[in-house]
Amino acid sequence: MQPEPRGPQLSSAEAAILEEAGFVEGPMDVPNALERTRIELEVLVRNSLTIAEAAKALHVSTSRIRQRLSSKHPTLYGIKEGRGWRIPRFQFESKGKLVRGIDAVMPHVRRDAHPVVVRDWFTTPHQDLVVGDDDERVTPRAWLSAGRSPDAVAALADEI
Repeated sequence: MQPEPRGPQLSSAEAAILEEAGFVEGPMDVPNALERTRIELEVLVRNSLTIAEAAKALHVSTSRIRQRLSSKHPTLYGIKEGRGWRIPRFQFESKGKLVRGIDAVMPHVRRDAHPVVVRDWFTTPHQDLVVGDDDERVTPRAWLSAGRSPDAVAALADEI
């Protein structure tokens, strides 16, 4: 069964002009950018911690986690899901501790930033965060994990 067309169809002349210019129609069974982002968000939320899980990992109360998420200057990043929260794992080290200095960066992250954008920003090498003799670019998360200045990352977080 063929998928139903989405929107008006092009005439063969219009299609030829677009094809000549390098715009070719992709396969219909491949998700578009919006659908890929929706899937990434769903996976991000599903793999995030609940408030109770985050509280247990950080050895604090659930009310302390809620305070860190909802204060005027939040020190923990969370995704509101219904009446609850999900706390993405990119903020945590492997042993359940928070990435060093991330609490100084989170107040600089816009509250309305898309969760996938926030995660990608923290986990993608940044041109302004370089280390070593060969000026290797590192991720904001790696910069913080290595114990480097959170102020440098906080100053860049305004771009999120």
